[in-house]
Amino acid sequence: MIRRVAFAIALVAIWLGVFGWAAGLRWNTPLAPRAHLALAGYDFHARFGSAERMGERLQVKTLGDDGTGLQTAMLARIAATDVPILRCRIANFPRTLELAVVFRRADAPDDVQTISLPSPGSGETVVDLSSFAEWRG
Repeated sequence: MIRRVAFAIALVAIWLGVFGWAAGLRWNTPLAPRAHLALAGYDFHARFGSAERMGERLQVKTLGDDGTGLQTAMLARIAATDVPILRCRIANFPRTLELAVVFRRADAPDDVQTISLPSPGSGETVVDLSSFAEWRG
């Protein structure tokens, strides 16, 4: 009986290791995030183009004169190590546009940093921000 339990535990551990390796997880990846930051669409404000708040959502109506749109949300200072994973849900995002995270770092407050994100498609998009050199500090 003990051998079967030990075998089952070893088998589960091996499968978790294989799945973690296939997903590109580092050995020290935490099981749960250290910090959780949730933003709804209404937390964002249109800087380029125009947008309308619709309940908890933000609907982008038009782009700016140069064909770009920028929506921003002011955040308290956060440490990049506390927020290594970005998970977002964006509906009806046009495939012709680029999605990016725009931010400033404490070590270079006058420089704007950007990280291009994969197209959100439908559903939820998850990005490991810690894999980008810009996401530090």
